[in-house]
Amino acid sequence: MPTVRSPSRRVLAFAAMITIGCATVGTRQVEPEQETTPASGTGDDSPGRQTAVPVAAPSNSGTKLPETLSYADIQDGAGAAKQAAKERCKALAHGSETVRIKVSIAGSSGAVVDAVPETDTPNPALADCAAQELRAASFRRAQKARTSVVLTVSF
Repeated sequence: MPTVRSPSRRVLAFAAMITIGCATVGTRQVEPEQETTPASGTGDDSPGRQTAVPVAAPSNSGTKLPETLSYADIQDGAGAAKQAAKERCKALAHGSETVRIKVSIAGSSGAVVDAVPETDTPNPALADCAAQELRAASFRRAQKARTSVVLTVSF
């Protein structure tokens, strides 16, 4: 019976790098083009030897983010928050008023980073209330790091 040698540390390290999806060659990192899985019942099934069958790499084509938010994306994200602002803050309005809120949106998450009333607001309490509600809005993610828009809420 032949003697079985255990794999060296270098072989184990290389196998670990392939398992996590990349291999380092010199100082350059190489991403694999396709994964392989062991074949069962094909060809040589002797112990310690496996035949690899290529498996297609996953496609990321359906997850591409838009470069910036469109008008429709902004309207969709702000709709519920604007409605909540109208309902919660209407008691602070004196008749028919409109407030303008500058909203900054993080592209990576779609979350509102900041919502600040414009400085020329005649009713600061109403504007602050509306800004607080707009901070809860969530938008579609985008490639652009930050998007700033001015939203109008009419009471």
